[in-house]
Amino acid sequence: RARAVELPASKQPCTPQHRQAGQLAAECLQQWQRSWRTEMLRNIITFHEERNDVGMLLALVAVLGLGKEPDARVRRRVMRWVQGASEVLGRMQAFVARAALFRSLPFNEVVVLAQRNTQLSLRCSHCKQMVEPS
Repeated sequence: RARAVELPASKQPCTPQHRQAGQLAAECLQQWQRSWRTEMLRNIITFHEERNDVGMLLALVAVLGLGKEPDARVRRRVMRWVQGASEVLGRMQAFVARAALFRSLPFNEVVVLAQRNTQLSLRCSHCKQMVEPS
């Protein structure tokens, strides 16, 4: 959280120019704090991507969230992490954890990934027409 910088009453600037300078300094401080947090998060993500630590990356997504409509670049990265984790969980036969992973992200791409290799092709025995899953 950004903390507001307050000056004691005896140190408050008395001219409008000083007040504007104080507001400008507070705005610069807030902008610097936001930039620092963003850069720190980028470094953390890069660190874990280099080590292929998909579990930690997905834990960061779970803790920090993605927002309402994440950027396409963010969606692609998260999908890549989910694909890696789902393959590992599938090999470990951790199907409950894999299903929980798929339910945790509301992307259409995740639904498609979850249904890959699990859809059954059904054909009507009478007319031999394919039945599409609903």
